[in-house]
Amino acid sequence: MFGEHSTLGQRGGQRRWRWVVALLALTTANVGEADIRIEGERLHVATNRMEATFFGPELAELRNIAADERPMYGVRPRTPLTRLQAGDGSWPALRITEWRTGKNPNAAMLTLKDLARTAVLSVSVDSDTDEIVVEMWADAREEGLRGLQFGIRNLDATAGRLLLPTAGDQEIRPKALRQARTLPYPAEWQAPFFVWQGAKGGIVAYSPDGGERRTLTVTPQDSKADLQLTTEAPAPWAKCDHMPAITWRIDCYKGDWRGPAQRYRDLMYDRHPPVPTRGGRGWVTQIDRVVEVPIAKAADWQPPADAEPASATLVRFVGALPYSGAPDATLAAARRAKQAGCRVMLDLDVTAPGDAERWRRQLVLRPDADTALEPTAVSLASLEWRAHLAAAAEGAMAEAPVDALMLIRLDAMPNDGRPERGGNQAFRAAGALCRALLTRFPNLILASSTVCDALSPFVWWARDFPEPSAQPGVSQFLFGAHLIRSSATP
Repeated sequence: MFGEHSTLGQRGGQRRWRWVVALLALTTANVGEADIRIEGERLHVATNRMEATFFGPELAELRNIAADERPMYGVRPRTPLTRLQAGDGSWPALRITEWRTGKNPNAAMLTLKDLARTAVLSVSVDSDTDEIVVEMWADAREEGLRGLQFGIRNLDATAGRLLLPTAGDQEIRPKALRQARTLPYPAEWQAPFFVWQGAKGGIVAYSPDGGERRTLTVTPQDSKADLQLTTEAPAPWAKCDHMPAITWRIDCYKGDWRGPAQRYRDLMYDRHPPVPTRGGRGWVTQIDRVVEVPIAKAADWQPPADAEPASATLVRFVGALPYSGAPDATLAAARRAKQAGCRVMLDLDVTAPGDAERWRRQLVLRPDADTALEPTAVSLASLEWRAHLAAAAEGAMAEAPVDALMLIRLDAMPNDGRPERGGNQAFRAAGALCRALLTRFPNLILASSTVCDALSPFVWWARDFPEPSAQPGVSQFLFGAHLIRSSATP
């Protein structure tokens, strides 16, 4: 009994300390010479490049001073967009306090709470970049936490478009949407970054935080559009009592979106520096053609006669599963390709073991897997499974001269709300697998079906990467410098 009260006391002390830190942030935050004013439910923030108005906890109006545009206007109370999700998946009704400032008048905060949970939203201005900085975090006394949402309202759908890093380099024109559209990060939305491009300039928003699963939802509202930015809490949700601070940075610019995208790319590469392509990995920069050979046709396959130079051709044997033993015909074909001077890639499905029952007994199968439909889905968060994949890759390389591996379903990053083995959820574990393979095989090149900011340092060929174009979209701009395009495949 004493121990139980002691634990509760420690948690209560931790919560009180978090609130002390929050209040200190209001008095000591590194903010610029911004003008922050409170008028009832409204918070007005003015910087050198923009004037913004928060209606309650949501960004509702914005004037782009740099471009002399108003991409957001019309404060209107509607269904709340900034919300807190309970551990059971419900969205409780929240009481929202008024905005308040501390000793520092250039930072403000409010709280959203129910009987069991409290979320904090803080707004300030970075003194170095002049960006508006929005931070959210939450605590729970019971019933857990699953996620936080931040809302952006009233984007003028008649005068702007949403540019996103996605596999198809999608440009969303909300005026043409008939219903809400949701893009999950990292499976579809490749980086927590987006641009709202107007006629003379636009708005850029990004999160410098990495590792959390997020979604971006775009909802059309007549001639306007609303955005919701959702971030998942650490698992297990039912027992989660604290959600660390989530940061979104918002800025305005004049001209084309490539300026702010360049600054985000520099930040991304600084956070996730690409593995260098030198020494035994340097060959990947010389590839100008990818030949895909189904393993069913491997026995009769011969190296292309027109491969000049052969070293610029990468031959991918589609469907080869080295951890369960690639077919002899495929290994023989791989050796023929190498003898002709070509480079060779085999497929490795990182979620499907050959012996499902063995892995089920070791409790590493995905807890959310439907065994009737997907009986062999394994979570990459399993240390045992990642070690098995690395050993299997080593065995395949001993039988055939493999230069590259296509990691099938590397972007299958489930999070069912339970703690994963090894202290990792599948999102972080995908990067851990890549690092383990490259540590064990330093000359190996890795590929995946798609790419995101956290995997881009390791992945040098993305099967679903956008086709190259004269006017690259955001995805090509951020990731294209070190990816072989799928269009190289005949």
